Amino acid sequence: MPVRPPLEPPPDTDAGEPSYVDIRHPAYPDSEPALLRFAAIDGDDGDGVDFEVALVACGIITGNTWHSGYIAEMDAGREYVKVDRSTTDVLRGRTYYYFVDEQPPGYKYPVIPSFDHWRFPHGNLPFDWSNITIPQASRSKLKRKIAAQDRDETCRISRHASALEVAHFVPVADEKWFVSNKMDQYVKSSSETQPTEDPTNLITLRRDLHYLFDTRRFTFVPKHDTASQGWSLALHVFSPDDNPDLIPLYHNRSPAPLSGISIEHVFARFAWTIFSDKTLRFFKGVAEYAVFLFDPQAGKMIETKLRSPEVRTSLKIFGSSSRTPSPKKRPRDRSMEDDQFWADEEEDDVSVASDWEPPRGRRRKRSWDGFNSDSPPELVQSFISTESDRSESQDGVAERSEVEVRPHDSPDAAAIRHYTAPGKITRSDVMDRPRKRVDMGPTRDES
Repeated sequence: MPVRPPLEPPPDTDAGEPSYVDIRHPAYPDSEPALLRFAAIDGDDGDGVDFEVALVACGIITGNTWHSGYIAEMDAGREYVKVDRSTTDVLRGRTYYYFVDEQPPGYKYPVIPSFDHWRFPHGNLPFDWSNITIPQASRSKLKRKIAAQDRDETCRISRHASALEVAHFVPVADEKWFVSNKMDQYVKSSSETQPTEDPTNLITLRRDLHYLFDTRRFTFVPKHDTASQGWSLALHVFSPDDNPDLIPLYHNRSPAPLSGISIEHVFARFAWTIFSDKTLRFFKGVAEYAVFLFDPQAGKMIETKLRSPEVRTSLKIFGSSSRTPSPKKRPRDRSMEDDQFWADEEEDDVSVASDWEPPRGRRRKRSWDGFNSDSPPELVQSFISTESDRSESQDGVAERSEVEVRPHDSPDAAAIRHYTAPGKITRSDVMDRPRKRVDMGPTRDES
């Protein structure tokens, strides 16, 4: 039979690093970082950023001020000129300024530093978001992820039916934020004990797209469709620098038909995506910043002044809700490690779920293979099992059983399984015993 040729690569993946559009706070000097930075990939020539995306993002980080705030640019005489919203679809300049209300340029309006401190604007969505209608899903007795998979059937971006996973709009790790902001009013089941698992907060994605979604590479936003002259949800890419193929493949692309999803949860996801130091760059400077923080004890927003190190320690107020409690924490994805300022508060689906490793069974690699280390972990980290090989003799003393030396075991792990003793063996018991070295044979490099 004929063999088909390989697939063609995505178009324009070698276009180089995109340029950027900065939105600045007018009250801070040019030596301070921009308030927000967007990749200039909108417009017919891919040289700007969607006006509404920029405006709403500015409104989110300043306490939901999109109705009263505005974007301005500086003219040749260093005067601020308001950008006409009615005639501007794309911001094509390189530097703009965001103003709150009619305050003077020197007013240091406060900025929200993290998703934890942002409060959801019930009944006050931006104009473009309030024009989006997602139809209800068909009635179903299924719940949670099974219901979402049954509803969507295929990936809602690629429409592929293989390697599917269910992603959350508001991550499981932010369930305390979800509850504090009364987001359960938008869920389908009022009896749901874990409201972030409600189908209205879930979407089916292909595994690689789930990963990119959870590392803030893109999200869903309303875009004004020039063909239909209406508003519809489309993908917007936020971090294309290390994933250039995302732009031609997915930027400004409509998803497959959606149903049974809350637009409020989608909007919350947009806000969650903004709170990353690749987009919100403001607090990396040396100035004293006016900051908006939520005080959970008082139940209200407070304004204060903090410097960058103090902002960092204030990012998290709710803590993380883990999907599967475990004393071990998965190693972070490289993209999350790059997101240093928000590293302490980033706990999304990627960091709490086994999306990229086999969830059960024997590991395919040694436990230290994924780390940049020349030596294996300590014995306590290699501890696997001590009870599975235990066998009792007639006098109650455990006998040594034949050890199975597995190709991917560390010598210490094999030694632990080799040793058996009566009763339950604790970690301290194992640590006190002399380690038995097991000849593993030649390594892969030596053979």
